[in-house]
Amino acid sequence: MPRDPFDVAPLLRRSFVRHLKNVPYLPPGLAQTLARDVETVALDTVRIDEPKGAGGTAHRNVGPNGQGSVDPMLSPMDGVAESVYALSCLLRDLLIVRHSLPQELADRITQHGREGTLIEAAKQDPSGENLKGVVTYLADHDGLTASLLLRSLCLGQMDLFEIAVANRAGIGVDEARRKIRDPDRVPFSELYEQAGLPPGLYRAFRAAVKVHRRVNGTKDGKWQPNDTNQVIESLVKEYEYLGPEDLEHVLSQLAREAFPTA
Repeated sequence: MPRDPFDVAPLLRRSFVRHLKNVPYLPPGLAQTLARDVETVALDTVRIDEPKGAGGTAHRNVGPNGQGSVDPMLSPMDGVAESVYALSCLLRDLLIVRHSLPQELADRITQHGREGTLIEAAKQDPSGENLKGVVTYLADHDGLTASLLLRSLCLGQMDLFEIAVANRAGIGVDEARRKIRDPDRVPFSELYEQAGLPPGLYRAFRAAVKVHRRVNGTKDGKWQPNDTNQVIESLVKEYEYLGPEDLEHVLSQLAREAFPTA
C-alpha cells in the first residue's frame, strides 16, 4: 500500500488512461486526447497535506462532490483513499474545464478511474489489515458502489469485496464470508439483497463469485490474470450486449446499461 499520498498519483493516472482508452461511450479520437492530457497533467504539484502544527498533519478530506474539510490524521490506507478522492476530483475538473465534457460524463469517467486506482492500491496491501478502514471511509463518502464491488471481484480482491458487501449489508465480515463461500448453507442471493445491490447486476456478481469459488478450490488458491479473463467470458455469456474486449469495456457497459448509477 502506498504510504505517501502522492504515491497514488501514478496509479490514478494509469487507471484513468486505461479506462479512457477502452470505453465504448467516447469517440476514439476524443478518448485518446483525454488520455494524453491525463498522462501529462502535473498531479504531484498539488498539495494534499495541510500543516496541523507540532502535533502532526491534517489531511484535506475531499469527497466525490469535490467539497472538502480538514480531518485528523488518518491511517496510511485511509490517507491513500482520501488522496485518491482529492486527485480524482482534480482530474474530473480538468476534463470539464479543458475539454468541455458534460459533468455527468466526467463523473462517470472519474468514478471508474478512481475505483480502478483503489483496487490497485489494495493489491499493494497484501495483509489486508487496512481494508476495513478504507471501506469505512468509502462508505462515509458514498463510495461503496456496485461498480467498485464488481471490479474488486473481477480483479481477485475478494477480501475487499467481503468487507465492502458486509458493510453495505450491515452484517459482520465473517457472516458475509460464509454466505459468499458456502452456497449450500445460504444462497448468495440473500446477501446480495441485504446489501442493496442493483437487481440488474445480480447475474454479473453471481458469475464472478463462481469463478472465485473455483479458484479457492485449487491447490494454491491464488488469483491469476487468466481468472479475470474467465470472469469476463462469464459476463459476456450472461449479458448478450457486452463486448469481450477487456475489463474496462465490460464494466463501463454494465454500469451504464444494467444500472446507470452503479
